Amino acid sequence: MISSLPPAPPPPSAPQAPPDDHYKDSCGYSVEIAKQFLTLASAGLAFVVALAIGSQGPSVGGFYTAVIALCVSILCGLLYLMTVVGHINKERNYDVYGLQFKVVALSQIVAFVVAVGALAYLVRLKVGGHGVSQETRLVVSANGKTYECVLPAQHDVSMAVLPSGEIRVEAKK
Repeated sequence: MISSLPPAPPPPSAPQAPPDDHYKDSCGYSVEIAKQFLTLASAGLAFVVALAIGSQGPSVGGFYTAVIALCVSILCGLLYLMTVVGHINKERNYDVYGLQFKVVALSQIVAFVVAVGALAYLVRLKVGGHGVSQETRLVVSANGKTYECVLPAQHDVSMAVLPSGEIRVEAKK
């Protein structure tokens, strides 16, 4: 009597993760990155407004550039988050690497980088005064007369009182 042995069980295999888990993790990471950019853009917008309130410089274009770019970044971030949530709800999957997601996310990042560049320019103007035309008015009263002149920015000034009582002011670079 030959008895047959039952077939050997298959070798144990490593537990397989459900196919959506890596998409779910990637989706979570991309949403977190979008939220971080939203937070930074909102803080940057508050910074630009505070800088604009305390500024007297002529760099209005820099302020508008920064504000518009930060607003675009915020709107793109919100649009990205709403698109991801809608996709997950409608499609029942976490694959958020389609073209529509990439375009919105890239737009958010590019707008944020443009805003940071504009902010760096504004801060450089505010702190260093480079490129800003700051003129100073000099008013001198002598011998019952008042003299007023405008001194150009970043120039040395020499002043002399002439024997006739006139005041001569010369600006030298």
